[in-house]
Amino acid sequence: MIKGMKMRKKDFIYFTSAAVLLAASVQVAHADEVGVKESAVTESEAVTTPASSAPVVEEKQEVGTHQYVAPAPVTELPVTSSEVTKSDDPQVETKPITAGESVPSSESAAKPVTGTTTFYSAGSKAPSGRTVSSPVSADLTISNPDVNGNFTITAKNLKGLEGYKEVKIPFWSHANGMKDIVWYSPSRQTDGSYTVTANVNDHENASGKYESQVFYVDYQGRNTFVKKAFVDRAKPSADLSISNPDSNGNFTITAKNLKGFEGYKEVKIPFWSHANGMKDIVWYSPSRQTDGSYTVTANVNDHENASGKYESQVFYVDYQGRNTFVKKAFVDRAKPSADLSISNPDSNGNFTITAKNLKGFEGYKEVKIPFWSHANGMKDIVWYSPSRQADGSYTVTANVSDHENASGKYEAQLFYVDQQGRNTFVKKAFVDRAKPSADITISKNEVEGTFTITAKNLKGFEGYKEVKIPFWSQANGMKDIVWYSPSRQSDGSYTVTAKASDHENANGQYEAQLFYVDHKGQNTFVKKTFVQYEGKTSPTGTITIQNNNKDTGTFDVIIKDVYSPKGVRTIQVPTWSDKDGQDDIRWYEA
Repeated sequence: MIKGMKMRKKDFIYFTSAAVLLAASVQVAHADEVGVKESAVTESEAVTTPASSAPVVEEKQEVGTHQYVAPAPVTELPVTSSEVTKSDDPQVETKPITAGESVPSSESAAKPVTGTTTFYSAGSKAPSGRTVSSPVSADLTISNPDVNGNFTITAKNLKGLEGYKEVKIPFWSHANGMKDIVWYSPSRQTDGSYTVTANVNDHENASGKYESQVFYVDYQGRNTFVKKAFVDRAKPSADLSISNPDSNGNFTITAKNLKGFEGYKEVKIPFWSHANGMKDIVWYSPSRQTDGSYTVTANVNDHENASGKYESQVFYVDYQGRNTFVKKAFVDRAKPSADLSISNPDSNGNFTITAKNLKGFEGYKEVKIPFWSHANGMKDIVWYSPSRQADGSYTVTANVSDHENASGKYEAQLFYVDQQGRNTFVKKAFVDRAKPSADITISKNEVEGTFTITAKNLKGFEGYKEVKIPFWSQANGMKDIVWYSPSRQSDGSYTVTAKASDHENANGQYEAQLFYVDHKGQNTFVKKTFVQYEGKTSPTGTITIQNNNKDTGTFDVIIKDVYSPKGVRTIQVPTWSDKDGQDDIRWYEA
């Protein structure tokens, strides 16, 4: 009896062991019911798919169900996955990926799972093992981004989803190497498809290839890869142009044919001159036109009126304020230039200064022309404001009298003046004004005591008002100087007659000088000359008696060739008879 009891104990132990073995077998079936291999996604590795479009399924040996009779009630015993889980069948849990965190690998994602096994009494039937799930598949598409930068990702025709809890769609740009990956939870549509919207701003606004994958996620959080899809987002591009400045100095900058602008907030256009080394850079916000282009106007005055090359660039700005360079363009602004000329002064002493063929004048306010004589060292400089002519040239008249009647070289310069009053030098010109000169001579008549002074071949007389000729005898030390105003002759010469009697009838050397006198009364010496004079020192003349009529007692006294060193005011003729010696003298005035 004791022996029989002992055997029963052994039998009980045997059945207990068998029950434990059965539990282990059942647990293996649970662990192997999904035999799909999963691709682990890491930050440094792109998501890949198997070579075949269908997921790789690894067949597992199904463990059969044992029928047995339990000698006694059997309780449920917990069984850990460490007892049954195989290393090549991991359980993977997927969670949202944050910055600095890698997508879990198959090794790091596996964690123990505790299962429960139920044993049955004798005569009952244990559950049979389940077979592998049907193959999974889906169609996955990604739309091109719309005007707001939204991609629509759609998974449809899903197969093999039965028994899975949800669908996950990771999406990222290849340009950023999966740094911008986001795991989206798409929404189920009435037709059974799943869709989600992804915005470029959530993916650093990257250009180029984007990739999406669709995964089925079971109730244990395990991911099963199903399908991948790609879309190319156009690299930002545009046509950028800059017009030559108009007459007001305005550049028109135009960006058109914009591509890859989806999801950006605005367009910015920086513009500057190369001459100023970007010191004058201005970031413009262009206006959108009805044709989709963007334009902005920039004025040269806002860029220091620089000449030479100007540069513009177009940037797309996203909602995070990040700039994406798109295109650059250049334009050359003509360096200010013009033709400048100065006429010789006319008979009134007027110079005509002309600036024509003006270039690079766009955006300037006015033209200024300073003019001066080199002889005066710019002391006589005058800044003239020329008048614009119908042909676009600018002219001004300058008179020599406003420049101290200087002789020699004159200089004019041309400046463009902008709205800020800044002068830009453009051109200079010169003209030589002839130094005043003339030929001066003195002819004398010693018998009559007269001098004829003549000035001819006058040069540099333009702008002067008159000619003056001072004349004097050196014997009197200029005490007898007289300033004569000669008369202009038809041949352009000037002459005047001087009498020796007006110079105290002095003998010896006489001097005459020629002066030009301007409108301010300033005298400019031109020339001098001399003459030697030896006049008679006592009065002379001839007297004759004619028509003597003895019957009537009358006769005519003829007086001629009268000369007096001091001049002749009147001639008186005394007459008397020989009888009684001059007691009958009478003075007759001739």
